[in-house]
Amino acid sequence: MFANLLSDERGLTSCYYKDASFSQAVTIENYNGGDFYWKQDANGYRLLSESEWEYSCRAGASGPFWIQELNYNDHNCDLHCTPGMMPSLESVAWFSGNKMSPEGLDTTKPVGMKLPNPWGLYDVHGNVDELCWDCFDPYPPMNDYENMDGTISSGCDKVGRGGCWGSDPYMCRSAARNGMPPDAREPALGFRLARSLP
Repeated sequence: MFANLLSDERGLTSCYYKDASFSQAVTIENYNGGDFYWKQDANGYRLLSESEWEYSCRAGASGPFWIQELNYNDHNCDLHCTPGMMPSLESVAWFSGNKMSPEGLDTTKPVGMKLPNPWGLYDVHGNVDELCWDCFDPYPPMNDYENMDGTISSGCDKVGRGGCWGSDPYMCRSAARNGMPPDAREPALGFRLARSLP
């Protein structure tokens, strides 16, 4: 609904509809429940697909994060992360390792307080979990969004990516994912909007 309202405000074509013929746009009156359809050739705002999100987060990197964190491994910092343990990750993300620092204060932060990735995107690791368009199904291959049919059925849990200010580093990795109901309301949950290129 938010993406469609923003698209309408800026004179763009809505991306989300309640019917497969794209005649009934998602609005404030009908956004709650049922099936949703993504009109993939629309020029309006939309959620990223899961593979688009990961591609954007990585910005060409192939490691656990877009920034190299030499102190990270699969066996450290799961429960007892403290400020200073992962300085590179702390420079780009709000997560469990710095949430209680003087700047952290255990809450969501305004975007842009940490360094952006090489493509200029802020807070792709930590701060808030970001909802993607996809249902939380088996992990898709990179760039599989080109083969999506754009339909989301009711009852589908959405994919959350990026981790949040309370997440341990393993949940902030570029490849980490979790599922959550699309109507979830949490202080550490958000979304990132995109527009398709013509």
